[in-house]
Amino acid sequence: MKEMPRNERKDRSEVILALSSTQNDVDERSELKAEQNSERDTVSSEIEIVQRYTWGNKAEYILATLGYAVGFGNLWRFPYLCQKNGGGAFLIPYFTSLVLLGIPLFFLELAIGQSIRQGPIGVWRAIHPYLGGVGVASAVACLLVAMYYNMIIAWCFFYLFVSFQDPLPYSTCPLGPNCTTNEGCILAGRTQYFWYTKTLGAASSIEKMGDFQWHLCLVLFLAWALLYLFVSRGVRSVGKAVYITATLPYIVLAIFFGRAAHNSYDECLALYGGVNNTNLPSGVTLQEKCHNLTHWLSESFKGPGLTFIAFTEAILKLPLSPAWSVLLFCMLLSLGLGSMFGILEGALNSLHEQKLIPLRKEILTEYWLQMFDSFSATLPLLVICFFELVGVSWIYGANRFYDDIEYMLRLRPCWYWKVTWRFVSPLIVLVIFVCSLLNMGMKPVTYSAWRENKGDVKSVAYPTWCYFIIGSLICASCSCIPAVFMLRLFQRIHEKRKRDSEIVRDLLQSAKKSEREK
Repeated sequence: MKEMPRNERKDRSEVILALSSTQNDVDERSELKAEQNSERDTVSSEIEIVQRYTWGNKAEYILATLGYAVGFGNLWRFPYLCQKNGGGAFLIPYFTSLVLLGIPLFFLELAIGQSIRQGPIGVWRAIHPYLGGVGVASAVACLLVAMYYNMIIAWCFFYLFVSFQDPLPYSTCPLGPNCTTNEGCILAGRTQYFWYTKTLGAASSIEKMGDFQWHLCLVLFLAWALLYLFVSRGVRSVGKAVYITATLPYIVLAIFFGRAAHNSYDECLALYGGVNNTNLPSGVTLQEKCHNLTHWLSESFKGPGLTFIAFTEAILKLPLSPAWSVLLFCMLLSLGLGSMFGILEGALNSLHEQKLIPLRKEILTEYWLQMFDSFSATLPLLVICFFELVGVSWIYGANRFYDDIEYMLRLRPCWYWKVTWRFVSPLIVLVIFVCSLLNMGMKPVTYSAWRENKGDVKSVAYPTWCYFIIGSLICASCSCIPAVFMLRLFQRIHEKRKRDSEIVRDLLQSAKKSEREK
């Protein structure tokens, strides 16, 4: 009975000595296993690349990327921000951010996609396992944007259908009770009254949902059905659709420029072609069409209201306004569909890679859409961009990424990209993020509420319970980055403990076996 503890102590001492002497072997075995796993992942990714469909030609790829980059925000957000922040002076920080942040980040994402050729989650897992949360956050952000973005496309469909009437339904104020003048329409204006009462049926605050709008439900179903037809076959069908969705907006903007007869036409077209978007043409067009730009770009008309109120008011000033209205909303539909192709592909690719069922898309009111538009794709995108820049330039390595680009393009990029990726762009993103948080903390968060009795729109602070939803929208995608990091860390710790326990068990069994043989 006394020999058992001695044998156990002997076994333990032998195990400790064996562990210390074989530590290098364990490390080499772990490194070999990691290399085998990486090779296995590389082989599987190469197989996936072979099975993945590609664009028919380079033009389809360029048009699809252009359609995704240019969306509704280029028409309504840029003119409002330009007017609010000093007019032409706003172009100085705009072009500075474009050169130091926008273009470098855009090139970074294009190069990553061309190099790895996977969805958002697969790309960042390939760069580093701990950065998989960046891909998850991108997919969640795409889903949140898709939930409200298609509602705007539905509004465009509704306005397109009513544009086939002559006169246009928003060209005159409807009569009140007993054929009297509608005072609400006189105070608000014909286009604004039609937008809030006839189109949206808007309530007086976000806490009141208002009546159910059947016409919006039907056009929303039409929008999702049309998107399904385009996206169901992936790039094979999207590649053909972008020939229309990516080029029609520029043709319509050029036509509107011609109707405006402004002496800065050539200059604006040159800037428009240089920055490769529609910000400047849409802003100049709106200024030329609306005689009182300060009124139309006030706080009340930021967001979708700028398009469906100010643009329709501009249409009424033209001859043959129904034809111009059809042309305008065909352009808006092209912008929206082109952006939704990229948004849905980003989300659906991630869901397809993870073998998940797509989420159900909810019908949103205008006030809820304002909330989603303001918080689901602003601060989260800054966080995602920051980790993209840090992940590629610091964790993966800028020099290593330069080698990948040189292998693909047979041309090594200049020093500009490395400097912006590693230092300038992350610093700009961090400063914008901190300033945005400080601005939200110092000022109450508001939304534009419709007051039918006064015929105007007023900025109203969100109720207390909405702050929980706003925080959830911000954290829904941002929290994926630390969550996946901690998950991968715990998995690695668990695998290491499991591997060590297996080694200890094998050594104990071999020690007992040798003891029996003695």
